[in-house]
Amino acid sequence: MPYPLEKLPYGLRRRLRELATRSEAYALQVAAPNYTGFQPVQKIQLVPVAEFSIAESKLQKHLYPDYWPQNYHKITVQPTSENSHEAPLYIVSRDLQIRDFNPNFKLSLILDDFRFEPKEELNFYDCHLDTAFIESLLHAVYSPIDHISFYASVITEDAAKMVFNAPGLKKITINEPSFPPAIWWIEALAEEKCTDLKEFTVYDAQVSIFEIDKGILHKFIKAQRDDFELVIIMEEQLRWHSVIEPLKKLFNEEFKISNIENDSLKKKVTIGFEENSHEDWYYILRVD
Repeated sequence: MPYPLEKLPYGLRRRLRELATRSEAYALQVAAPNYTGFQPVQKIQLVPVAEFSIAESKLQKHLYPDYWPQNYHKITVQPTSENSHEAPLYIVSRDLQIRDFNPNFKLSLILDDFRFEPKEELNFYDCHLDTAFIESLLHAVYSPIDHISFYASVITEDAAKMVFNAPGLKKITINEPSFPPAIWWIEALAEEKCTDLKEFTVYDAQVSIFEIDKGILHKFIKAQRDDFELVIIMEEQLRWHSVIEPLKKLFNEEFKISNIENDSLKKKVTIGFEENSHEDWYYILRVD
């Protein structure tokens, strides 16, 4: 049951400030900036990029105060005493990197000292993710996220569908092999009627990705914004001659082949090859 802050006696405000974590103190001061009793003011430090990883069952916290990857240096965050008012609350303002997490990890171990406002990217590497973790993470993000990526990660289907509803999401990237596989992602996005994507990218794709139902794929692409791009980068050893026939079956009827990469005002599909970018193919959705 909510309790009005203005009715809280001064002494209890002081006690609340003493017990509050850095993130809780910051939230109190944002909600009631002019109330006495919530001092000292919680210090903050903006960091463009933060990386959290699990190594030997221990949480590692690394900050990149400069604009990574150019001219960056890494800072490892050391544990601080719970009631230290000198330690800052770190506000992650651009990119959030998460590595080697699993469902046993409690996100609350991070949220006391960090506030997530990653306006550009949220990246997962080698993670096992479930609905509880994704729900708690998205609830802890205070800004729209433009781009979410999954590299060598496993995520439950229900958790993945939660990702679809992340505020502001415009781009999704997955790296094969992944679970769920790329075909499931496209089919689920179509089923959930996600229609505001700017880009969906698959790295290290197998030829089997072209076994997707043509009707579902076309429906998914047509439902997106006008500048949408589906990017499929084939695994390293594959070359264009190995995908010619599957591509004809999927795209020859409603798409046209183009050699124009920067046609930003049309829905398109890019088929890329990691070692030979000159072999890339571009399919533009027909409007005639």
